[in-house]
Amino acid sequence: MMMYIQGEIKRNLARKILSLVFLLTVGWWALTRNPLPSDESMISTFHEHRSDLEEIVRRYREFEPPANQSHTGWLQQGDTVELITRAKVYDVSYSAIGYPWYPNPYLMETGKRVEGDRGDLSRWHKYGSLSIKPEPSNRYYASTLRHGLVWKDFEFFPEVPRIENGELLGPVDSGGKYTFRHPVRASLNRFSTRWREFQCIYRRIEPQWYLRMCNGH
Repeated sequence: MMMYIQGEIKRNLARKILSLVFLLTVGWWALTRNPLPSDESMISTFHEHRSDLEEIVRRYREFEPPANQSHTGWLQQGDTVELITRAKVYDVSYSAIGYPWYPNPYLMETGKRVEGDRGDLSRWHKYGSLSIKPEPSNRYYASTLRHGLVWKDFEFFPEVPRIENGELLGPVDSGGKYTFRHPVRASLNRFSTRWREFQCIYRRIEPQWYLRMCNGH
């Protein structure tokens, strides 16, 4: 009888351990699972619509609005709306992080020139890196337990960024200091274990084109 009771205790303990392992595995999967489209599918989309994406970038950067009008007028130029629809894009916007990418962005002289142009906001449209968000938006955005809102999109840099020690380096300021550092990874298919809050990480597609994955938590 005693042996039977001991056996039952051991079996119950084993079942509890297996249940705990299962719950921990499911919990870890829920915390680390990346529900966003794979890098491979996005790179395939990029190549499929490459000519249209490049034309979108060209029109956005070269558009000069009439006096006292916003840059949104670039959408009304020619067949731009049809172009964006065909490319399966729903938003194009510049990033005001760091400095705009003037030619020769890693020279201190360029940093001084950028600082001298601080009052000219239009420079961001022409020289800022561009975030290009693909359709449908609900496929490229997701809510997660660990990182809150996460999303993936394409990023275009007007100049070829410098990459050192796994970091994408922003243009330098007048003192020669990099204005930002972004992690670069070989793959964005899994969430980084060192992913800080409100941080974007990158994967290079081509010298000026990158995949970008960001979190909002």
